[in-house]
Amino acid sequence: MKFGELIAIGRECKNWTLRDMERETGISNAVISQIEHGHVKDCGFRTAIILLDALGISLERAAKTVRPFKPSDILRTTVVGKRQA
Repeated sequence: MKFGELIAIGRECKNWTLRDMERETGISNAVISQIEHGHVKDCGFRTAIILLDALGISLERAAKTVRPFKPSDILRTTVVGKRQA
């Protein structure tokens, strides 16, 4: 999941419009929209913290959700049903 997607989902869970989010954060609704749609790749640490704080999402939770994963994160190391020698 990308950061913008996390922000969009968090905002929707609170039933906030972009204008509501703007009022809560002081960040323009246009910028928030650009972040949510992936047009802004790096919004900056301060902006990210402000958005996450307004949505009640911890930095740790965001990092776990947003971090890119490697195929080894989802692949099993053993095959189910196969006996080990």
